[in-house]
Amino acid sequence: MDIFTNENQSIRRHSVTDEELRQISVASRVIDQITNSTMKKKSNHRWKTVSLFLLFCVCIASVTTYAAEEFAKIYNKKGKVVVDTYPMKDRNYYSKESKRIEKLKPEAKPGELIAYFPIETDLQAYLGPTKILYEYKPIQYYDINELYKKAKSTNAPDLISPSYLSKGYTFHFATIWPKYPSAGDGEGSKYDKLLQRLSSKAIGTNEKITSETLQWSKAGSVHLYFSTKNEPNSLTVIASYGLGLQVPQPAGAISRKIKIGTQQALIMHDSSNTYFNTKIAWYDESTSTAYFMEDSASEALSEEEMVKMADRLIHAISQKE
Repeated sequence: MDIFTNENQSIRRHSVTDEELRQISVASRVIDQITNSTMKKKSNHRWKTVSLFLLFCVCIASVTTYAAEEFAKIYNKKGKVVVDTYPMKDRNYYSKESKRIEKLKPEAKPGELIAYFPIETDLQAYLGPTKILYEYKPIQYYDINELYKKAKSTNAPDLISPSYLSKGYTFHFATIWPKYPSAGDGEGSKYDKLLQRLSSKAIGTNEKITSETLQWSKAGSVHLYFSTKNEPNSLTVIASYGLGLQVPQPAGAISRKIKIGTQQALIMHDSSNTYFNTKIAWYDESTSTAYFMEDSASEALSEEEMVKMADRLIHAISQKE
């Protein structure tokens, strides 16, 4: 999942791919799923980064849905795409350059955000305009109330545990991800000043990277993870500030627009996928927040159950605002 933003780019659930490393500033290794989101084998870790409305009344379900599209999109009132899908390519997780960067990255402590700058010319050329990378190790909150306290103090996006969870699902843990300086913010921006400091440190050094530990106080996203008896990360819910979001669509998956109440959303389903069964995404323009839900293929929740949880979540957030 990609979050469009001019403040912070997408946070990923997995180690970034060769292609993604050029696009985003954060090389996040989430226990995984986001970027700011994309999947690796479950033997590695799942990222921690689409919707329907279902009104249950006795046995009658009422849902507004639209025809399935090859790649569904959601537009705002001004005609701008705020939720998009794109074809997921075969994942080349590591090129020789990204393998070298992986070895160079600094090790962050829990809650610590480190900006780092690969000095070698060929790595700078490989990264393109995104010269600075970030390493962040999120604190895992197993107490939902502790999460809410931290989310409030860091002005995090609104995200709470849904009032309805499918049978057997329980809250596992949550993480909060910081906002960070992003390329493209312009001359004199925090990113520009940080790049100047890191570049100055690089002059005359024999090291292969320069780095700086950043203090942060504002959150960019919140990730909730839910588990079942057999699957520790069976459901992921993410809220992230941004200008919209992109959802990767594997070959064979079907995406379509739906409505959860008055909220336009996108739902993607792929019963043959080994990583997920259903994804749901929507965008709240009133708060500039992108929302994303994904289940685990091993649990294979029905679309109806995913929609019901999304419906309760949207309603709870709207009541909180």
